[in-house]
Amino acid sequence: MAAASVQSSVGIDLVSQQRIHDLLTRFPDRFPDRILGKQEKVQWEERKRSLRYLAGRFAAKEALIKSLRGKLEFRPPYRSMEILSERDGAPRADFSEEFAQQLLHCNFSVSISHDGDYACAVALCQSSLE
Repeated sequence: MAAASVQSSVGIDLVSQQRIHDLLTRFPDRFPDRILGKQEKVQWEERKRSLRYLAGRFAAKEALIKSLRGKLEFRPPYRSMEILSERDGAPRADFSEEFAQQLLHCNFSVSISHDGDYACAVALCQSSLE
C-alpha cells in the first residue's frame, strides 16, 4: 500500500495599515462587512475596532487565497473564511460550510505578524494526493 503524498503551497501578503485605514475611512461599514465574518466581527469589536486586527485579517485572507491557487475554480469571498484567534493568540483559519466542502483534503497553517505600519501574513496549504 503506497503512502499518500502531500502537496504544499504557500501564500504571503503584506499590507499597509494606512491603506486599510483609508479604506475604512471611505467605507466605514461596507469594508469591514466585506472582509470580516461574524465571529471575526465579534473579536474586532472586543479589540475596540483595532486597525491592526483588521489589517492582519485582510493580509491573512489574501495569503490564504494565494495558497489556494490552482485548487479552486473561483476566488472565494473574504467572508467565506475567518481567521480567528486561539486562546494563546495564534491565528486559525475556519471556512464556511460551502467553501470547506471543496477543501476536505487540505490542512492550513496561518501566521500573522505586525511591524510598524505593516501587517504580514503567511499561509501554508497542505493537501493530500491519494
